[in-house]
This record gives sequence, structure tokens and C-alpha cells, in this order.
Amino acid sequence: MELKQLTKHCWYSNSDPTSDCPSLGYILSDAGSSIMVDAGNSPKHHDEFMDLLKNLSLPLPRLCLITHWHWDHTLAICSVEVPVVACDKTQSHLIEMENWSQEDIKKFYISEEYAQAEYPSHELIHPKSADIVFHDHIEINLDGLRVICQFVEGPHSDDSTLIYIPEDGMIFAGDSSAGDFSKPNIAYDPFLLKKYTDTITSMEFSCFLHSHREPLNREETFLFRKRQF
Repeated sequence: MELKQLTKHCWYSNSDPTSDCPSLGYILSDAGSSIMVDAGNSPKHHDEFMDLLKNLSLPLPRLCLITHWHWDHTLAICSVEVPVVACDKTQSHLIEMENWSQEDIKKFYISEEYAQAEYPSHELIHPKSADIVFHDHIEINLDGLRVICQFVEGPHSDDSTLIYIPEDGMIFAGDSSAGDFSKPNIAYDPFLLKKYTDTITSMEFSCFLHSHREPLNREETFLFRKRQF
């Protein structure tokens, strides 16, 4: 795992397609307070990120912000030692996962080859919900650095949240710009795609990070969006 700097205050870890590990975001204020974006897909993934921060002598996060409920971004919540923040729609999904029976977890495990790559046994999977829940948006003052969590209607999931740092022109997008993996060919709903594009168009950003892709600048982001229509 590597940590790469994107803007003055923002970094990200590399994603890993062999285990479906998404990029994890890291936001560091001038005063030395930090936040992480997404928890990771397993305790192993989360712990590797924490070890990376320690090895680089970077302050450990005081909050964890969740971009959406999908397992590869949230199953490591059980290992997060700071408050976890999510929108109310994400929380509904997380509570449903938290209430899975062992049989439900086993069915999930059997159906997800990437989960099998991360967990030796389904018995090691322990879904957990968030600690702080917001509706629509929340703004966090990270020792003078504005961090905005903004719910957005999009084609990937019904609970997508953009993590926006206006001072840096940075958007941690999670997987919100992807299609719907539950539909054939990972289809894009044209109505939701337009709403999503309209939302990010209204935001002043110069760097956009999809959790499973390399970062894009503003022009590259909209060129990618046009290919989906």
C-alpha cells in the first residue's frame, strides 16, 4: 500500500483490483488534525492504512467518513477506533448489514470472491453501523479546514456521499460515478446520471477521485461522464 498526495491537504492510498480494496482518503489540516475517507473492506485493509500513516509519522484520523454502504468500503468499520460518519441512507443499509445472521453472512461470503480473498472465513466478518448520522449534508470544521459531506443522487447506489474540500478543489467520490452493478453490463440510469453530473458541475473542483480509479482533473472528469450518456 502507498499513500499519494493529491492536493495540499488530501492524500489517497492505492486501490487493489485483486482484492477489491478501494482507495482510502486522508485529509490533513494545517493544524495537524486528520480525517480518513472510508473504512476499508476488511480489518486487514484498515490496519495496513493505519500502519502506513504511522510509518510516515502522519497524525491518525479523528473521524472516518463513509462514501456509501457497499461492503468494500464499510466492512472494516468494526476496526475503526474513532467516530464513523455516514448519511442516513447509508446508515439504513449498514444497520441492515449489522443485523445479518451468520447464514446471511455465509451467503454473502460465498457470493463474493473478493471477500474470500480478504477473509479466511465468513466467521471473521462483523458488519457495523455508523456513530454519527446526517441528513443531506454535514460540514466539518477540521481545525479551520472545511470538509463537506454531501449526499448526491447518482447511478451507483442510492446513498452516495461526496466528500468535498473546497479549499483544495477536491472531491473524494467513492464509487458514486460508477454504474449500477446490480444491472446487466453495469448500466447507467440516464436520469440519475444527469442529476449526478449536474451536482458535480455546480461544485468548484480540480481533482476528482473514484475509489477504484486513478484521480482525474475537472476536464477529464466531464469527458468521462460524457462517455456514459
